[in-house]
Amino acid sequence: MSRVLIIEDNETMRTGLALVTSRMGHDAVPVASGAEGMDRLRERGADLVITDYRMQGMDGLEVLDALKRVLPETAVIMITAH
Repeated sequence: MSRVLIIEDNETMRTGLALVTSRMGHDAVPVASGAEGMDRLRERGADLVITDYRMQGMDGLEVLDALKRVLPETAVIMITAH
């Protein structure tokens, strides 16, 4: 089982991604912002991060940049509705 951090500001998308990820047998950790996601990464790490590209505050590119400095081996999938 892998730990998947889901960073998505849209509650419906966040909940849906967490549900699908959990049903696939993974430990889904959904959070609502880039800053919260980085806090969780520092605390618990992740095998995979799924992050929204466009978010208020810390956007997906900023998450990617910060993540690669802290945990460069972590895989990232970036999504967007735009």
